Amino acid sequence: MKKDEDQDPIAYLFDRATVLQETRLFNETPLNARKCRNLIARVLGILYQGETLATREATDLFFATTKLFQNRDPALRQIVYLLVKELATSAEDVMMATSSLTKDINSKAEDLFSGAGPLGGISSFKFGGGGAAATAASALQALSNATQNQQPGQGSIIGTAVNHRANAVRALCKVTDAALLQAIERFIKQMILDKNAAVASAALVSSYHYHLVAKDTVRRWANEVQEALGAKELSSKSMGSTAAAFSAFGVVYQGSITQYHALALLYRMRQNDRMAVAKMLQNLSQGNDVKFPWALCMLVRFAAKFIEDERGQYPPGTDIVKTQEGSLSAQLYEFLKTMLSNRSEMVAVEAARAMCGLVSYSPEDNGLTNFQVIPAITALKLFLSSTKPALRFASLRTLNQLAMTHSDLVSACNLDMEDLITDQNRSIATFAITTLLKTGNDSSVDRLMKQITPFMSEISDEFKIIVIESIRSLALKFPRKHEATLNFLSGVLRDEGGYEYKKSIVEALFDLIKNVPESKEAALGHLCEFIEDCEFNKLAVRVLYLLGREGPSTSNPRKYIRYIYNRLILENSPVRAAAVTALAQFAGKLGMDVKQSVKVLLARCLDDYDDEVRDRATVYLKIVDEQALSQALITRESLFNVSVLENRLAEYTKDKSSWSKPVDVSTVPNVSRETEERKRIHGKALDSQLTAGMGTNVGVLSGRGGSGVAGSDQDQTKKGDAPGQIAVSAEEQQSNYLDEISKVPQLARLNSQHVKSSVKPVELTERELEYIVDCIKHVFQDWVVFQFKVKNTLNDMVLDDVSVEMNPEDPDLNTVLEPAILVPAERIDYEAEESIYVAFRKAPGAAPVGSYSTSLKYKTLDRDPVSGDIIGDEGYEDEYGLEDLEIVIADYVVESHVSNFDGLWEELGEDNETVEGYQLSSITSLSAAVPKVQELLGMKAIMGSDIFDSSSPRHTMYLSGLYCGNLKALARCRLLIMDGQGLALEVAARCEDAEAAEALANAFE
Repeated sequence: MKKDEDQDPIAYLFDRATVLQETRLFNETPLNARKCRNLIARVLGILYQGETLATREATDLFFATTKLFQNRDPALRQIVYLLVKELATSAEDVMMATSSLTKDINSKAEDLFSGAGPLGGISSFKFGGGGAAATAASALQALSNATQNQQPGQGSIIGTAVNHRANAVRALCKVTDAALLQAIERFIKQMILDKNAAVASAALVSSYHYHLVAKDTVRRWANEVQEALGAKELSSKSMGSTAAAFSAFGVVYQGSITQYHALALLYRMRQNDRMAVAKMLQNLSQGNDVKFPWALCMLVRFAAKFIEDERGQYPPGTDIVKTQEGSLSAQLYEFLKTMLSNRSEMVAVEAARAMCGLVSYSPEDNGLTNFQVIPAITALKLFLSSTKPALRFASLRTLNQLAMTHSDLVSACNLDMEDLITDQNRSIATFAITTLLKTGNDSSVDRLMKQITPFMSEISDEFKIIVIESIRSLALKFPRKHEATLNFLSGVLRDEGGYEYKKSIVEALFDLIKNVPESKEAALGHLCEFIEDCEFNKLAVRVLYLLGREGPSTSNPRKYIRYIYNRLILENSPVRAAAVTALAQFAGKLGMDVKQSVKVLLARCLDDYDDEVRDRATVYLKIVDEQALSQALITRESLFNVSVLENRLAEYTKDKSSWSKPVDVSTVPNVSRETEERKRIHGKALDSQLTAGMGTNVGVLSGRGGSGVAGSDQDQTKKGDAPGQIAVSAEEQQSNYLDEISKVPQLARLNSQHVKSSVKPVELTERELEYIVDCIKHVFQDWVVFQFKVKNTLNDMVLDDVSVEMNPEDPDLNTVLEPAILVPAERIDYEAEESIYVAFRKAPGAAPVGSYSTSLKYKTLDRDPVSGDIIGDEGYEDEYGLEDLEIVIADYVVESHVSNFDGLWEELGEDNETVEGYQLSSITSLSAAVPKVQELLGMKAIMGSDIFDSSSPRHTMYLSGLYCGNLKALARCRLLIMDGQGLALEVAARCEDAEAAEALANAFE
């Protein structure tokens, strides 16, 4: 076929139609193995690029490929295995290849490929343009010399002819679906115990994937997997070229890679059985069977995850190692300490990393104490002086993460880390600097700044951002050294750099202004100089916004007006519009003399050619002369909750009968500007952690959620625990809940204003049980809707016509909460999650509280675990008891911010006040009491009252919210921690309704 002269030769080689047409080559006699290999490579290239074949095309190609099993060329056979695996999911009748694959598995290499060399009959080939030629005979002789000591049927993981059995096992498992798995069960069991490490590993990995679709069948292979895990060390002959490759780098590995795969499969089989996992870890940590470093690393992770889960079973403040001596957690801790001295450095680093992730963050955390983590710190300190860059990097990365919460532990390594600042590897040098900045003390700040300054010009913007984030943390940690950090930040701000780099510097200055008042004027001056020659409009707008907020409160606010007005003359329209708003801030917050000057400047903007600039100038000229409007729209310190405001506007537009009245925004909760700033800082902190390389296996190091082990079924069921997954904000969550409810036809007619939905679902079952049930409470003005999310974890059962029955403990509760609507789930299949809704009608303004006993009612149908088909049409009715469900006063309260607590407190008056006192012996610290008070009242802590002095037993909290979505409510809580007696609490609540105030004060009963 003649190709066009202008056609790309690469595109021609991977043209789908051309390649499929050329597959007729597979039917030629005699077969040219070399051409067939090249053609299959082109087919695989098309598939790997994302192209998909139609079922008919894939089936024809598959059966044409099966004819190649008759050829004895070893290299052709290897690439045929690859193509068979790729076509297995799209072609029909792929089981036809089973006989050929099982024959390959049972055949020896010398019998299967006799008469064909590894070069597939090529007579000769040349290296370069024309040097010496190497014949096929010499290549065969080389291969013979390399494999002359191997036993028949055994081969290396890396090779050509001798690797056929492992690849055949993978292909066989790919073409066999779960329904026909029992037909090849015998072969897989034999391969798991094969003496060849490559073959055994192929069978184990295939079994690991089979476990997703045929758990019961794979569980029957537990004895073979256990035997493969405890197999004695394999000789270098059976390991083949893998052992040789390791030895070439000076690495001698004991054990076999089959231990790694066997341990992963064995844990997957038992992960839902806590006792079985505990027994497995106990045996493996005491024994000496596991020797392969990869398997030991995985065992270390499993041990760390078990300790993390186990420490939640003990009372707060328990030392799980010392107090619970003899327990499995204590035994696993000793195992981790032993692994610190393992001859494999990767195992030692993994053990140190796991121990650092288990350290306590608070006295109630039940983690490892600082003293118990010292062995891990000592091991990491030794690795800092290693000649291997990977070891230095891994140790620094672990210390860097630990320094975020326990800088005192890491400070012992400061001298070793200072030597790494000049390391040739820029990643290592960056981690060394950022860790030192976190562990540095007051006296070392100036020295660190001098060391970092020349280093900044040698690294990329990506690493510069990491350094800037660490300097920001250091500046907030040592506010007295703000001059040194300001000088450094102002210097790098003048250097060349991209948007993200400049943005990180500007945000660091923002945080200094917010948290270190002494640095405000100097930092504002540096920012003013920055916007004089700023090429990024977004940053200029943000700086102007900050100048408008902070400039009026400085000692000489007039000097900032000049910088702002310069932007009105020299910049483009978005920046000019931001400058107009900033000037209005000065006019609204300062005296009449400044106001008149600003009005003159704003009047000049009335002729601006941009509509936005003109409109803003017009509005602000009108507003600044009216004090009430100025206070509401310019100087106001609180903002509307955007998510709730959006929902209110959506409801307003849907109800045409309400269009005769303006939108009522009085029921929209407020949030403070400080809260929005915290969200920004929190988001930035998450971004910086990911930038610093903390997104991988965070669960293991942090000791919070996730095992760091890929493929865990339990991890997959925990939303938000997966590494790198982004958490959903509370506002987005509320919006998502409303979207779900609006899609239910029976609930679309509620036509009631939404008040609140649960921030966190209520767990009604244990996570390990056959059914996982969570409840989300949705409160409306006239309705209370309970959304039950039910997940079926039984692979041999399907639930039909699923509903939830709710019975109040107090029968009188039905008079104020009247059951009205039930929306059952039609069917819940295996691993599926469906929602059931139960709606109660309530009187507007009422806030009934009480407890309900709940049970799950359904009809069960049998299901084939392998095929997934329903067995029979008739099931039987069944019932499953759930935990009791409470509706409390906090379910009716929405967090809302008030800028003037004292003024609103007096406005509500003593007539609407209720005061109650409580003694809570179960709460023994302020760190537990402060969030508990917020949780039980459902209100927002304002005026910074959620921050307390841990050295003092006394604290006062100020809280605000909206009761039932429309009544302003305040609470003042006085807390006192008494030794041996717990928490003494006085709650004073005021609300626009006296009964509501009484209900809030009684929330702790």
